[in-house]
Amino acid sequence: MNNTPMKQLFIFALISFFAFSCDFNDEPDPLNTAEQWKLAGYSIPFSKTPGIVAVQDSAYVYTLFATGEFTKKVGNNELKGTFEKGTLGDRTTITFNFVTPKNLLIHSCFQGREQYFIDVTGQMIGTWDTCDGTKLFFRKGN
Repeated sequence: MNNTPMKQLFIFALISFFAFSCDFNDEPDPLNTAEQWKLAGYSIPFSKTPGIVAVQDSAYVYTLFATGEFTKKVGNNELKGTFEKGTLGDRTTITFNFVTPKNLLIHSCFQGREQYFIDVTGQMIGTWDTCDGTKLFFRKGN
């Protein structure tokens, strides 16, 4: 009795099973890799009462996506753009580049761009105070 065609069919079926069950995607889609930063407090330069004013339930949130894009929500208002992370000395920096460069919700010394750094405690701190704006402090979390 010749069972060679049966063996060939079995081998073909086995190879087909493994071929279709493998994922050949070298770069799988990232899972939920969005990073959120919520306003935690602020300080006003040259204030009569110096110090940080804490914020508990903030509607001021940056959401950074793995694609290099971000959204900035302040209440019901939303701005979008791209961001870049870098380093300056031993600090991480984040630069936000806005799609709409002229907007009152952009808190910066430069048109269309905001610059932040991450301090040793893990807070994201704005640089708007270098041109007499409010210093903003954000905490990471969802």
